[in-house]
Amino acid sequence: MFGKNKKTIVEKLIDNFTGSSFGDRNYQMKDKYAADQLIVANFERIPKRKTEFGLIIETTEQKYIFEPVKDGEKIKYREIFTGFIANDEDEYLNLPYVVNPVSFTDYFPETVGIEVPKLSLLWALNDINYPKEKTEGQQLKREKK
Repeated sequence: MFGKNKKTIVEKLIDNFTGSSFGDRNYQMKDKYAADQLIVANFERIPKRKTEFGLIIETTEQKYIFEPVKDGEKIKYREIFTGFIANDEDEYLNLPYVVNPVSFTDYFPETVGIEVPKLSLLWALNDINYPKEKTEGQQLKREKK
């Protein structure tokens, strides 16, 4: 009906965001990551839509885990689960960039000098975004084991 050369909206979006600037279509998460090299940060973006006050900066509440990657002389950040590569400053409207970077080992000091398996990184991401307050009873249960 539309011809074989027509791309779906999703295919067009993928093409727009998988160029060498934003990631790799064939990205595959590593089995392990050096904890000392990982960064935890938020995404921020400036949407194209305007309000009566002008452009508004949006920041995610959720934090993400990144590994630094070199792009020529510049350091960029690859989100480890998706492969999306972001800058540390706004370069284009509507594209996320990294803000509030903190070392992964600041959240998990016990990981200094070790490699963290990808499954453990899923749980770590959960702990970063939904920290649990330990009650005295929970602490005692752990000590008894």
